[in-house]
Amino acid sequence: MSMTIAEKYYTKATTKGKAEGIAEGKVEGIAEGIIRILRKRLSEPSANLQAQIMGVRSEDKLYELLDFAYTCVSLGEFSTAFN
Repeated sequence: MSMTIAEKYYTKATTKGKAEGIAEGKVEGIAEGIIRILRKRLSEPSANLQAQIMGVRSEDKLYELLDFAYTCVSLGEFSTAFN
C-alpha cells in the first residue's frame, strides 16, 4: 500500500521536526550545563550572561564554552568568550 503525497509530506515534516527538536534540546541542555558549572565553580552568572549562553545555537561553540567554564578563573574572564 503506497502513501499519498500528503502522507509523505507529513511523515517527512514530522521526522524533520523531531530531528530539529532533538537538536534544539541538545543545544539547550549544553547551555544549561554551562550555566550550572559556572554557578557551582564561581558564582551565579548575571541574567545577561545567562541569556548570552542560552542564545548560542552552535554546538561547537557551546562545547568550547563548556571547556572554558571548567578552566576560567572568573565570570569576567568567561564573558570574554563572547567578545
